[in-house]
Amino acid sequence: DIISENDKFEDAKTSSESENVVRIMSIHQSKGLEFPVCFLCGCNKGFNYIDSRNDIVFTRKLGLSTRIRDESGFIRYDTPIRAAVSLEITRNTIDEQMRVLYVALTRARERLIVTARAKDASKFLEEIRLSSSYISNYSLSQNPSYIKWILSALYTSEYDDCCIIRTADN
Repeated sequence: DIISENDKFEDAKTSSESENVVRIMSIHQSKGLEFPVCFLCGCNKGFNYIDSRNDIVFTRKLGLSTRIRDESGFIRYDTPIRAAVSLEITRNTIDEQMRVLYVALTRARERLIVTARAKDASKFLEEIRLSSSYISNYSLSQNPSYIKWILSALYTSEYDDCCIIRTADN
């Protein structure tokens, strides 16, 4: 059926905070709230570093910079200033993603279920284990997803039994 412009729809029913329902919301929407069980899904998705890769970059701290072009106009080169501004943008992105992850990880009162996907789970877990011997700003920037950060922290943790990692392999 095609819905005509004259058809009216009822307003959606809203639920109160105390109702026993499933709520689907973004991490930002959940800030300040707590729930008995939370799912943090799609944690394998990489972070968006596009702002640091643009030809023209800007931060309040370092200002504006751009790539320069050769005489033909086809080849662009980074300048030291542009590289510094780009690095600052990347660091700011990592800092913001860390704050968002903190909010996501602190919403559950009883149980937090984190989901992610990998083509070869065993290989993925081994790569994380090997790269998590020392966590630094550099290693965080080289592992740009929530699941890589979470697993790196777990591998360096003294709490070996704090979670169960289930893969399709087992």
